Amino acid sequence: SSRRREGAGYFVVSHLAAQAILARGLREPAETFAVNTLGTAYLLDALRTVPGLKAVLIVTTDKVYETAPGASRPLREGDPLGGDTPYAASKWGVIGLTTSLAIELGADGVRVNAICPGSVAGPRIHAVFANNSAARAVPAATIRALAVSRRSLWRLPSPHPHPPR
Repeated sequence: SSRRREGAGYFVVSHLAAQAILARGLREPAETFAVNTLGTAYLLDALRTVPGLKAVLIVTTDKVYETAPGASRPLREGDPLGGDTPYAASKWGVIGLTTSLAIELGADGVRVNAICPGSVAGPRIHAVFANNSAARAVPAATIRALAVSRRSLWRLPSPHPHPPR
């Protein structure tokens, strides 16, 4: 028997909230887990009984995957989870929560998935590289090179799919 209520609605929920600043996560790991993991848990718990729910898509981050220095290929679905920051660990929790809800609601025909997109070129990611560089005492070029080496395009994609005319 289903615990979900019947209804005619169709719901789309976008959950993109995160504490994603590396230095802050290192200083305040509990806050990082509270925002990233518990915030997602509260949302997913509320969705469990939404009438008419057809699908849940969680947008998280590719930082859930292990990033070995000198990796010779881009990240792939199924790569081991890893990372060495509270941010990465908090996002592993999001993957676990998504998997758990997919198992629970799958029997009711509700699809639950996560996507883990990577970074996009622009001022914000360059600031992230600079902040990570300062927090880890590693040159920003090294941080950027590692990020680029793990992309299937071997570069950071542009936020504009087509150049301006």
